[in-house]
Amino acid sequence: MDAEWDAAFNLTTSYRRDSDIPRPFGDANTMLRLVRYKNGTKTMTDEDHLNMIMSRKNKPGTKYASWVVSNCNKTGGARERWDYVQDLVQAGLKLDGYGECWNNTLTEKPWMSDPEKPGLMSQYKFYLAFENSIHCNDYVSEKFWRNSLLQGSVPIVFGPHRSDVEAMAPKKSFIHSEDFRFTSLLFSYKHHGL
Repeated sequence: MDAEWDAAFNLTTSYRRDSDIPRPFGDANTMLRLVRYKNGTKTMTDEDHLNMIMSRKNKPGTKYASWVVSNCNKTGGARERWDYVQDLVQAGLKLDGYGECWNNTLTEKPWMSDPEKPGLMSQYKFYLAFENSIHCNDYVSEKFWRNSLLQGSVPIVFGPHRSDVEAMAPKKSFIHSEDFRFTSLLFSYKHHGL
């Protein structure tokens, strides 16, 4: 860009919280308002809300986690997450995979936009909210907000810093993959040549 334009642009907008104009993919207050309130009025008790969510879940003994992904290897982070999921499946994770990477593309949107109209993803207890970047500050995308929480699924997070997710998400609303020894060992092996 020419130097003459340097003074013309003095604000930034992005998903990052330190932007002049932050535009995150989601936030805790908006998410809680979307799933619990309608026109400013709480629609049901917390217990009724939980019962509704659980009534939509797959029966015990069936697949309990899902992941929609179409970028298997276009970036380093996408390759890392794909390899990691393959290791999890080998270790016994009961997963339904959707998207181009699984040769299982969806023709309709699997997300519900209204808590009263469940989508395909609402039947899973867990969703792999795996980003295609690793430790990119504040990058907590629609995978976490729309694909997981809005569906009544617990997001299993891979990619963002734990502290970034904690700062943005409702308390105790997610599982971070780096909290487990399995993830730590995989990263050690891959990044240190072990």
